[in-house]
This record gives sequence, structure tokens and C-alpha cells, in this order.
Amino acid sequence: MHYSDTAYTRTAIGLHWIIFVTIAAGWALGQYMTGLPFSPQKLRYVAWHKWIGVTAFLLTALRLAWRAFHAPPALPASMTAFEQRAAASMHALLYVLVVVIPLSGWFFSSALGVPTVYLGLVQLPDLLQKDKALAQQAIRESDGVSRITAARFRQSEPLLQDACLCFRFRHALSRERAGP
Repeated sequence: MHYSDTAYTRTAIGLHWIIFVTIAAGWALGQYMTGLPFSPQKLRYVAWHKWIGVTAFLLTALRLAWRAFHAPPALPASMTAFEQRAAASMHALLYVLVVVIPLSGWFFSSALGVPTVYLGLVQLPDLLQKDKALAQQAIRESDGVSRITAARFRQSEPLLQDACLCFRFRHALSRERAGP
């Protein structure tokens, strides 16, 4: 694994933003469809939601494989050890969530006995046997993780904005001190 001193690769940047848009779309569709009455349209949205989740999962697997061979640039030396550990921890947590949330939906579908047919073409194997009680627990867990994640990001948005501004200021300051 080699480190880039200056920037992420274009592939890493592209995967980052594609995964972000995929997750945002899946979350928005999930929030919208849960309030709809049972109908053919809702079933279509559920299928799309599953496809989005599988796509996010697959893209994340690809991103992790890419990262195994193309390490990110080193964090700025101006960051304290605590800031570097916090950044690494947050990044790891985000990867865990991007893997766990789609898996929880897949567990739910499997326990409910409703197959996931990716893009209407490939039926994915069930991860669990059909079990209604387990399905209800799985949907509570999936919904709970999604709600907690969304709430935490909403609560921490001002803090994250402040942290980003501080990081940008420190980065600009360290570049200014380093000179041209």
C-alpha cells in the first residue's frame, strides 16, 4: 500500500460521492415510502429502496477493496494526535454504518420471506430463514440504526460545520506558514 502525499485518487473521490448520493437517495426514498399505504406503487418503491441498498453495499465493498491498495493521503501534521484518532474513528464508524444498514435491511427481507431481486434480475440468497418475529425485530433494528444515525448527524451538524471550518482554517494556516 502506498500513500499519496497530496490527494485522494480520482477513483476514491468518485466512489465517495457516488456512495454518498446513493445513500442519500436510499434514505430519502425510505422516509417517503414508509408513510404510504400498501399499493403497487409502494411495492415498487420498496424494490427500488432494496436496489439502492444493495448498490451502496457493493460500492462500499469496491471502495474498501480500492482503499486496500490505494491508501489515503496522510493527515496534516498540524492535526493533534487526538484529532487524527477522532478522524480515523469517525471514518471507520461511517464504513461500519454503510455496511451494517444495508445488511440489516437484507436480514429483514430474508426473515420476512420476501426475496431481494437486484435490479429485477438477480435474486440474492436469503441470509435468514423466514421468521415473522425475527423480521419484526430486524425492522426495528434497521429503523433504529437509521433513525439514530440521522438524528446524530442532525444534532451534530453545527458541530461538524464548526469542525470543518476549524480544519480548513488550520489547513490554510499551515499552508501559509509553509510558504509557496
